[in-house]
Amino acid sequence: MNTNTDIISKPWIVYVAAPLAIFIFPHIFLVTGGYEAWIMPTPRENGYVENASALFFLFAGIYAFYLAKSNAGGQPILFRAAMVFFGLTAVWVCLEEISYGQHFIGYSTPDWFLAHNKNREFNFHNLDKDAPSYALKTAGYVLVSTVGIIAPLIARSMKIGYAISGFSILGLPIPGFFRYFIPTCWMIPPSLLHLFANLPKNIIKIFPGGQEFVESSHYFSESGEYEEYMLGVWVFLYVVSIHAAIRKQSAISQERSL
Repeated sequence: MNTNTDIISKPWIVYVAAPLAIFIFPHIFLVTGGYEAWIMPTPRENGYVENASALFFLFAGIYAFYLAKSNAGGQPILFRAAMVFFGLTAVWVCLEEISYGQHFIGYSTPDWFLAHNKNREFNFHNLDKDAPSYALKTAGYVLVSTVGIIAPLIARSMKIGYAISGFSILGLPIPGFFRYFIPTCWMIPPSLLHLFANLPKNIIKIFPGGQEFVESSHYFSESGEYEEYMLGVWVFLYVVSIHAAIRKQSAISQERSL
């Protein structure tokens, strides 16, 4: 593979330009028109942001399955199992986002979900007044903050590089493949985009009359969906970073064998 032309070898495009463009794209329709018709319609589940979120999770799941099956770097069974679990989780989130195809097929919601689901749809994250959804969003914030920002900074400060046999943290031996799950600092920009996707809305709510303004604005009342949208982007890019780490270690191994 020619790494001089491979997109993964251009991190500023993958981790900065691309996620920024993805975030900006739907906002263009606030100016050109069509935002309420296509980007965030009522119900929002039929709009671009909701469906694009599902697609990014789906792509991440497929990518993870590919890495689990691939022989790149001769990965151990634990790594493959982790990628299968990651892939299944990503696909499950995708299915939850589209209510298991209900948005497209239009089948009737089972009676129990009609009674307990906030949106009267067949999914689990809108049960109990969106309590599971809030829990998942909180987990997303923790994941992105720790894995996407804190871990790369620690790895950089401790100079934890890629090793064939493994590495150690505070004297504890860690399997070499575990390093793949600690991204480089290039993951910080998409992490910040997710964490602050809804920041303008939260700032406005601080000021007098801000809450009423947010509730009366179609954009700000639904802008929380951008958190899920950018989380989907982050999850996909995280799998990309794992693949890039595998390739980097493989290149290091080849150099050492010469």
